[in-house]
Amino acid sequence: MHTPSPTHTPDHPQAQLTHTTHLQVTDDETFGRDHALGCQHDLTLLGPACPDAAYHLRGLGGRDRQVTLSVTFTLTPAGPVQISGEARLLARPPDLPARELGCAAFSGQVAPGETRTLRTRLCCHESGDEYARITLTVQHTALHPADPAGTLHACAQALGAAHTGPPAGPCEAVRGGHRRSYRHADLYASPATGVHEIRGDLRRRYDALGGPDSLLGLPVSDPTPTADRAGQFSHFQGGSLFLHPRTGPMAVHGDLRAAWASAGWERGPLGYPTSDTLPLAPDGSFNDFQNGVLVLLAGRPTPPVTATLTRGALLAAVDAALRRHLPAGLLDSVTLAGVSDTRFDLRRSGNRVLTFHLRGPVRPGPHGRPDPAFEAWLPVQFAASPAPDACRPVRLIARQAGLITLRAPPDRQGRLPSLGDALGRLLRAPVTLASVPGHAGLLSFKVLADGSLSLSFRPDPAGHAAAAAARRFMDRLRPTPRPASSPGPGAGDPWRLAAGAEGGAPAARR
Repeated sequence: MHTPSPTHTPDHPQAQLTHTTHLQVTDDETFGRDHALGCQHDLTLLGPACPDAAYHLRGLGGRDRQVTLSVTFTLTPAGPVQISGEARLLARPPDLPARELGCAAFSGQVAPGETRTLRTRLCCHESGDEYARITLTVQHTALHPADPAGTLHACAQALGAAHTGPPAGPCEAVRGGHRRSYRHADLYASPATGVHEIRGDLRRRYDALGGPDSLLGLPVSDPTPTADRAGQFSHFQGGSLFLHPRTGPMAVHGDLRAAWASAGWERGPLGYPTSDTLPLAPDGSFNDFQNGVLVLLAGRPTPPVTATLTRGALLAAVDAALRRHLPAGLLDSVTLAGVSDTRFDLRRSGNRVLTFHLRGPVRPGPHGRPDPAFEAWLPVQFAASPAPDACRPVRLIARQAGLITLRAPPDRQGRLPSLGDALGRLLRAPVTLASVPGHAGLLSFKVLADGSLSLSFRPDPAGHAAAAAARRFMDRLRPTPRPASSPGPGAGDPWRLAAGAEGGAPAARR
């Protein structure tokens, strides 16, 4: 929705309206209950130069029915805001004119510092049955450009002490506006953006990036649930911060944010961002996401160059490495038991963790049931160190990512300590699988949701050459021969994978 940006004078405060609209279809026969609730959260600024604003919503139901909602806000000379709304139920059969089946109107006022909820029911004229319920909640905050301290204080009072906590300092000037810090939140105010809070991990990341002095500038929205209800976001003058419990708060800005938005934001194929927007010389940028990488060169989306190790090939390589490392005949099978979600971090999200299920030889158990001699669950995280940025050299590593769990029948319990020691030596320290030089332009090394490994390179000649070398590496992937002496941790561990006898960096070989 378009939010007006009115001019102001010191004598006439602005009205900031934070409003949430719920549209619930109650006719279950027409529209399934699980999908019958629409919700929209918006911000509107009113002032002397722009005292009116309106927004319109449209919801599509079953049986060619539609619900339209129009709401108008008007700032009155006395200070309260007048709210007027109209909802209509329409039938829109294909290739036929729309026909009105019902309508409902509502109105009310909300004074400065007040929160008010308006409700109405939309019924079908023909049957009299209720079709939908509409709820509009509006919070009115008066903005006084000449008194930012008073504006921030009034906003904090409206939010409540339980929400903000006690003040942590006085009102202070920041670039473009003013800020007051509280124990649980920071409140920002400016004539151009209104009053907004930022809290929690979004606040921590915003402060780490430089707050108002960063490229993001001042917030232009409060923390808001994402469309999938799993995360949060805050919009700023120069970009956005998106937070998911399994990614951490990441900044997306510029043309790259617009490209991600056109792909469906976090509900699109890329998922949530797992890195900030990073520069890509000479005139590009990129963001890492849960399910891929988005690259912009000269303002145009450009696919990165990729190399992928499939789930099956990775499992075969891990199986072979385990059989070399464990006593002969001990291992019967290795399967991939699970793929976790990405992992929270304030700077760069952690990769998904793969849990491998190891089984010993199967023998007859109680009542003739097949019973393995042992079972073990080995959690492994494949990662890049340091995080790729298309410039610096990177090591691709494997490391233990949790407790190794063991289970054995009662008559085999005595073997568990020695088995546990053998498995513990596998990833006693992070193991370097390959090294990628800086000129290869590595953008991302990620575990995808299907359990495959993917490397993404800069889409230029050096990146294409590096990706081709990485594909050859993966095509010829085989474990390094086990040395005669006992393997040690790190570089000598038989978990190291190589494309040839030298066992070196896939992207380094041209």
